[in-house]
Amino acid sequence: MPLIIAKSQKQKHLKLHPILALKLKKDVMPANQNSSPIVKFTPRPETVTGFIKYWLPVIIYAALIFYLSSIPGEKIPFLFPYQDVVTHIIEYTIFALLINRALKAYNPDTRYIRRFFWVFFLSFIYAISDEFHQIFVPGRCASGSDLFTDAIGSFIGSLIYR
Repeated sequence: MPLIIAKSQKQKHLKLHPILALKLKKDVMPANQNSSPIVKFTPRPETVTGFIKYWLPVIIYAALIFYLSSIPGEKIPFLFPYQDVVTHIIEYTIFALLINRALKAYNPDTRYIRRFFWVFFLSFIYAISDEFHQIFVPGRCASGSDLFTDAIGSFIGSLIYR
């Protein structure tokens, strides 16, 4: 098979195998009518850079939730009424937004409603595990109302990210 030659933005010639050229087809744009196409390289979600950009924030945020859930009950300062409800909703809204962003990057053709349910499901499963984890933390307990507010936050985060 013949190799296809493309020019990158730095005008270096790239020799591409035809199958690779087809994969890059979406990112190939002609510079003008008489020149070779310019290949626009963007980080793909499947790459390490894509993982760092999309899934690492989800993992770090999940670790932050785990850490915050590990704080003993007596060490949590009282700041305002209903802070427990507000923090759970905000915490899981952000978590669902991050999951939604990662899923959309890896599956851009997935319909919104399907992604909505996956995001809600994944964040709610993590909320259940978080409540279970709190059973083992001194001064904390698993609470159905906390799980409900986590679900509200997951629902909001799933809903607002299109």
